[in-house]
Amino acid sequence: MLANMVIAGIGSGALVAALPAAAAAAAPAHQTGVATGLTNSVKTVGGAIASCVFGIALLGAAGEAATGTAGAFGGYVTVWLVCGLTAALAAVLLAFVPKLAFSDAPVVEAAAAVR
Repeated sequence: MLANMVIAGIGSGALVAALPAAAAAAAPAHQTGVATGLTNSVKTVGGAIASCVFGIALLGAAGEAATGTAGAFGGYVTVWLVCGLTAALAAVLLAFVPKLAFSDAPVVEAAAAVR
């Protein structure tokens, strides 16, 4: 289990770190700051919404009452299923992103731009 958690942690950490860079690379040069700011804002809002939904799921899923201080087992299963399925869906959707989306725009020579 520890090995799986390490792999998942490294993968999600790399993804979260790479998102602003990918957004900046895909944006026009004059919109880099806007793209990076919007990416970070959406990550923050999405994380807040996910935390609320997962908190509700942990309170009691499928009519299962939580006992003690821990959430219901069904709530944990729900949270992990949602995380796993959305990660699998994101991996599939990533295959459809154009390869040029994560590369820098071609550099235009200054002499060619003056013409």
